[in-house]
Amino acid sequence: MRINYESQILSPQPDVMSNELAELYQMWMDARDGDIAPSWSVFSGIAIRMPALPKSVVVDVKNTPRDFVYRFWGTGRTRSQGNDLTGQSVSAIKPPETAKKITNEYNEVLNRGEPIWIPTKATYFGIDRVYDWLRLPLSTDGQNIDMVFSTGIGDDSIEQHYFEKLSEA
Repeated sequence: MRINYESQILSPQPDVMSNELAELYQMWMDARDGDIAPSWSVFSGIAIRMPALPKSVVVDVKNTPRDFVYRFWGTGRTRSQGNDLTGQSVSAIKPPETAKKITNEYNEVLNRGEPIWIPTKATYFGIDRVYDWLRLPLSTDGQNIDMVFSTGIGDDSIEQHYFEKLSEA
């Protein structure tokens, strides 16, 4: 299956993002407590109350060589994608263009040292789908990013919400 992606990597814009992602971003900001990023142990205690958690993943950052390995794979991901990739590299994602897109976005989180929001249009089977992705850095020691939390939502209401908010801006 060939997927064509059109996306932008942006700093989170809570006034434009979906309410669910804006709330999650604010929870992440509050959990930082002055650090570069909250730890997964702190953030998971907050995120567990969010409807997005079953659709979420957390990757461990491996540095030599650079790789991202799934530490947490939400049950909603297993239902939608048909498998659980806990303990596996992002490179296991199929098709390869999806694995490449995800890897590039995780690298962007590391390069920026901050969260990113990725409004995305994916075209497959001749159908356009609109998704919003939020990728949030996590840090075990408060200084170095060693994990990334990621969640995405996508349906017709996202597309409508996104274009309405952008037209207001």
